[in-house]
Amino acid sequence: MDHTDLPNVFLGAFENENSRELDIDICIVNLGDEPLTLGMCSGSFAGDMDGLMELGHSRYRQIVVPARGTTKVDHFSDEGELDFTTFYNIRVGSVQYLAEINGWNFGKDKLADIAPLQRSGYLVGFGRVGR
Repeated sequence: MDHTDLPNVFLGAFENENSRELDIDICIVNLGDEPLTLGMCSGSFAGDMDGLMELGHSRYRQIVVPARGTTKVDHFSDEGELDFTTFYNIRVGSVQYLAEINGWNFGKDKLADIAPLQRSGYLVGFGRVGR
């Protein structure tokens, strides 16, 4: 399990079992005992030797993540989406946290058994912004 600066909260990626080429739900995961209300915005960028190119971002929206549960915030259905890095910026009160995901997050060695959710997936920790 990845380190997170926001206790018990992760960005999770869960593969759905079916015949589609790619079917991954992206969720905010709350392993804590209390529901969590937060603000979230997301966006994506691509980078190469010539620099970064921002591909757009959303406005903040309020979401509630249940205790020991998940809230779906995104979905990947095309392998080309994994070529880009998608970031998820969340606010809890006045504190901001950031996590990002791309194709490098999906190695079989990174698959984790998440006992409180009784499922397997990929967890990415949120880093505090502005430390």
